Amino acid sequence: MVGKKVQDGDVLTITAGAALTGGTAIAFGTRGGVVLASAAIGELASLQVEGVFEFTATTGEVIAFGAAMYYIVATKLVTTTAGTNIPLGRATTEKAAGVAGVVNVKLESL
Repeated sequence: MVGKKVQDGDVLTITAGAALTGGTAIAFGTRGGVVLASAAIGELASLQVEGVFEFTATTGEVIAFGAAMYYIVATKLVTTTAGTNIPLGRATTEKAAGVAGVVNVKLESL
């Protein structure tokens, strides 16, 4: 069979294996993506895997331009700490330590 394009690839259609909330990040393979709209278990959902998204960042850390960013599922914050967090991409804005704030993250492709 010859390959046939079925979608552009920046948004993937997945079947929700758990209830999904729009705007949250989930793991997809070894990377993360952002759920575009809430979906119940078994429903089709749209997962954005490319683009730049604004996330609330942890307060305590300095975030430099280009830093690797990870999503903490429990708090719904981004951090520079890998651990068991979901790899998202790279920071495209900066944030000082000790202040609450947001950081823009460019999602890295699968």
